[in-house]
Amino acid sequence: MALTTILGAWCLIVSLSFIWPQVWRVFNENSTHGLSTVGNLYSLIGSILWLAYGVFKHRPPIYISNFSFLVAGTLICWQLVHHKKMKRLHIVTAYALGIFLALGAHSISVAAVGWLAIVVSTSGIMPQTIHVINTHSLHGISVVSYRITLTSSISWLIFGITVHDPIVALPSLIIGPCVAYILIKAQRWHASDRSTTANA
Repeated sequence: MALTTILGAWCLIVSLSFIWPQVWRVFNENSTHGLSTVGNLYSLIGSILWLAYGVFKHRPPIYISNFSFLVAGTLICWQLVHHKKMKRLHIVTAYALGIFLALGAHSISVAAVGWLAIVVSTSGIMPQTIHVINTHSLHGISVVSYRITLTSSISWLIFGITVHDPIVALPSLIIGPCVAYILIKAQRWHASDRSTTANA
């Protein structure tokens, strides 16, 4: 079995799993504290672009994992609507914009779809990172999800280098450090919260 096939399968597994602990926490705790509205809308658009790129490049790990992420991201956005931090129209607009951008970029080239996906996904992590820097409560953030996300980011970097596709590899160089920061701060917040609860 080729190394690229093994790496692709691994990337698919971690990418299919990393967002679902976050979905579980949002619904189980009924909390969206620590989640960025803008960041989650960016994620929907980015997922549509990556899904399209994966389809156009015939790379199942990319389009399957991003379809899963799109479903999960939509569920998280639905909870943000439930908590009155977002409107349903915002979700519809994000979907429409993502499809419009994917088709428009594809009329230029498949690479244009990929580069646009990079711009959206790398800039999309910034609102969440800034929100985490400025917020006091990270109750809604899943530490497990961000641990898997960091693993996923590193895995896609390695996969992109292995298949000689800089479009797949480059986002991890920006997303990885942001995810690591969010993870470290969320772990500290949850540890502090548990300690406060135990001493109460």
